[in-house]
Amino acid sequence: VHTSFVGSGVESLELLRNSRIASYRSINTLARVLSNVASYYATLESLLAEEAPSIIRDDRPVPRHASFLSDVRSSGYENLTETEAREFLAAYRLPFLDAQLCISEAELHDAREHYGFPLALKIVSRDILHKSDIGGVVLNVATEEELQRSFKRILQRAKSHCPDCDIDGVLVSPMASPGHECIAGFSRDATFGPIVMYGTGGTQVELFKDVALRGLPLPESEVRKMLDEVRGTTLLRGFRGSTPADVDSLVAILSVLAKIASEHPDIAGLDLNPIIVNEHGAQIVDARITLVRNV
Repeated sequence: VHTSFVGSGVESLELLRNSRIASYRSINTLARVLSNVASYYATLESLLAEEAPSIIRDDRPVPRHASFLSDVRSSGYENLTETEAREFLAAYRLPFLDAQLCISEAELHDAREHYGFPLALKIVSRDILHKSDIGGVVLNVATEEELQRSFKRILQRAKSHCPDCDIDGVLVSPMASPGHECIAGFSRDATFGPIVMYGTGGTQVELFKDVALRGLPLPESEVRKMLDEVRGTTLLRGFRGSTPADVDSLVAILSVLAKIASEHPDIAGLDLNPIIVNEHGAQIVDARITLVRNV
């Protein structure tokens, strides 16, 4: 309810406002407010009417995984391991770089036979959120000797950093194809709800803050505007004769993130960093999911 009483006293205005009724001294102010409210709802209706990008449209049902997330929370933790995040997000058909969890040298051998060299190794533990900070990531492993040494060293570093950590193993994957690093994700604001983010990835996101943000709903037109707002997107579209990357693959990922944020209010935040994008598509290299407390 919005009201305006021309000539009303201060006491009348305070009475209305204390009753949570919007009131204005000027009828012109009231007219501007109502115009803005009408414009907002017209825009919202237009956004809701837009269809999801055809690139992600699929008739297959997507599991909600409510019990999966509940099981993690019941264990006393608020974050998923990377392997759990991959398992959860697999239902949404996001393009992850293939990987295999290894807890023994025999499994390490199988991964090497499957992927070949070069390889990337990283520790998997619910108690270690920042893997690189403890030396829990090794890239470009190119020989059998280096593979064995790196596997043992990562486990030793993790145990030295956190002797009581619950370590799931070491995630082994091929090195991602060359491309541009991007970041995408969402967080949940107490006032505005889910906020989807896209930006230049890797260490550059912290240095340049080259990101764009949007609330829900997030139709394809708004996703593409997000990409336009990020300066790094210029590199993806072909800069000085370079081959353009598959920007549509990023549009699909951001649309899926909006879908996940809408369907899972128990997820506080989700980060995909880095996402490697080139002319062949996108590959998600790492994922992190944090749950809402006390849901």
